[in-house]
Amino acid sequence: MSESDSRIDKLEKEVSELRSKLENSTVSTKKEKTPRAPRAPSEYNLFMKKHLASEKTRLGDKYDHKAAFKSAGEAWSKNKK
Repeated sequence: MSESDSRIDKLEKEVSELRSKLENSTVSTKKEKTPRAPRAPSEYNLFMKKHLASEKTRLGDKYDHKAAFKSAGEAWSKNKK
C-alpha cells in the first residue's frame, strides 16, 4: 500500500467520524416548536381572498390562477395608492 492510499484511508475515516458527530449533535440540539396563535390576516390577504374568489365566480371554467393573481396584484397596486 502506498503512502497516498494510507492518507486517503485516514481521511475517509476522519470524514466518517465527523459525519457521525454531526448527526449525533443535530439530533440533540433540535428545539421543540412552541405553539403560537395564528395571526390575523392582513389587509392584503383579505383583499387577495376577496379578489380571487370574485375572479373564480366571474370566470367559472375559464379561471386561470396565474392570471387571476396577476390581476389581483395589479388591482392591489392601484387601490393602495
